[in-house]
Amino acid sequence: MSDGDTSARPSRAAIPRTVGICVAAAAAAWGAFVPAVAVPPPIQDAVAVFAFALALWLTDALPYVVTSVLTIVLSSRAPISQK
Repeated sequence: MSDGDTSARPSRAAIPRTVGICVAAAAAAWGAFVPAVAVPPPIQDAVAVFAFALALWLTDALPYVVTSVLTIVLSSRAPISQK
């Protein structure tokens, strides 16, 4: 193996993207599967969608347009208002 061979290591850009996607997935899973104890469920859903979008925007894990569309889809699926 030569000193210039970097095929075994991930690129510097891949690590923040991977972390961003993992954090966003964890935020979405938290909002979907963890029962809301301290806050009402609609607030927990809104915070989970916000954390999902924030993680993806800050790490540039996905393009901004894709993140925006996913955020709109997740927020429309979350029961924000209870009747």
